Amino acid sequence: MMDRRYLASRLMGVERKGGRLAATVQRIVDRVADEVGRPAVVLDHAERLVAHSVHTGPVDEVRSRTILLRHTVPEAVDWLRTLGLGELRGPTRVPGNAELGMLPRVCVPLCRDGEPVGRLWFVEPDEPMSVDDIARVRWAAEELAAELCRENGDPSSGRVTGALRELLRGRTEAARQLQDEGALRPGDQVAAVVLVPVDLATGADPDRVVSHTLRAVGKAVPANKALALHQSGHGVLLLPVSEGDRRTLDARISAIGAAARSATAHVSPSVGMIVGVGDARPSPQDAAGSYREARLAARTRIVLRGGHGIVHWSRLGVYQLVAELVDSSTPPRVVHAGLRALIGDPDMVPLLETLETYLDFAGNAQLAAERLNLHRGSLYYRLQRVEQLAGTNLKDGTERLSLHIELKIGRLSGAYLPTINGAHLKLITG
Repeated sequence: MMDRRYLASRLMGVERKGGRLAATVQRIVDRVADEVGRPAVVLDHAERLVAHSVHTGPVDEVRSRTILLRHTVPEAVDWLRTLGLGELRGPTRVPGNAELGMLPRVCVPLCRDGEPVGRLWFVEPDEPMSVDDIARVRWAAEELAAELCRENGDPSSGRVTGALRELLRGRTEAARQLQDEGALRPGDQVAAVVLVPVDLATGADPDRVVSHTLRAVGKAVPANKALALHQSGHGVLLLPVSEGDRRTLDARISAIGAAARSATAHVSPSVGMIVGVGDARPSPQDAAGSYREARLAARTRIVLRGGHGIVHWSRLGVYQLVAELVDSSTPPRVVHAGLRALIGDPDMVPLLETLETYLDFAGNAQLAAERLNLHRGSLYYRLQRVEQLAGTNLKDGTERLSLHIELKIGRLSGAYLPTINGAHLKLITG
């Protein structure tokens, strides 16, 4: 029997370079199809077949004809366009079409810099794909998009980008490849920066915002001073820090922040950008740790403090502990069981906001009442209700500490969503 990887390369006419593209794409497709237990197909931007997984379960006429013809059935293309398929930037369920002999599907756009370069399709013959399965295929979408762009000569998705992506996943051997490519020098320290868009009203496409911002940052910071990577819903910059160059790190971060502000202002006045900064690491092999800190710093700033701008992991103080508690526990740690029982109940939000504001002002009832626009009598009544419902005593300093941390854990985990300056911040990370 003909090897299916060779067949895929022949079908697409990509047997050049030893079939590297076809082999890599086929390996990714086989792996993700196995992980979610469904047949998968990859098409390029022109609806041509790139690769497909083997299938033993039910498939439909459209999939079979696509494999035989080496491109999507024209009637199916026309119908999918009426559904707005070209506008998709995230995983979407597509209904079946009995007339075309087409079962329901999940379409996962393969995007680079916010623009689709292909699509990954999964047939849903019986049970729909779970939310976890759909989230699980994101890694495949990113790698497949990079492979398709690499074959088309996109310099941003070459060996450096691939190695950087692997390094941030914790695969330390990728650091040597970055050094071999000249992207990093031996002895370099590294610090990670993430760019996360936040949007108060416009519903802007996060990947377009990130793409626009990375281009602006590229003009403001030399390429040898920042390695850029477009992840799903956010951008990443890995900053090399050579010996004696540490003093310029803050200047580069400031330049990145200024470029980000300018770029988002061109998108919409209401769109902002959080610039999360991880601690510098002594070796590129430790880049994943700095990247994790940068993401946690950005998330903490968005959820706990609001606003836009630069936030350093090293300057979060006690919020570092809160972020770690949420990030490392599933579910998050319970610090105060009585209060945790109230979190998640929408009717409790006014009481929880009152308690949080009171604790944020170190128990100053006058300032808390002014911030909440409450009469002090109403403030005290709400605090008494919290004491009764949570089984706590606000005169106990240890209880106050536990309550305060529990509220911040609730915020950061998404279980407790109060308002910030009268409006909910919307994180648009895709």
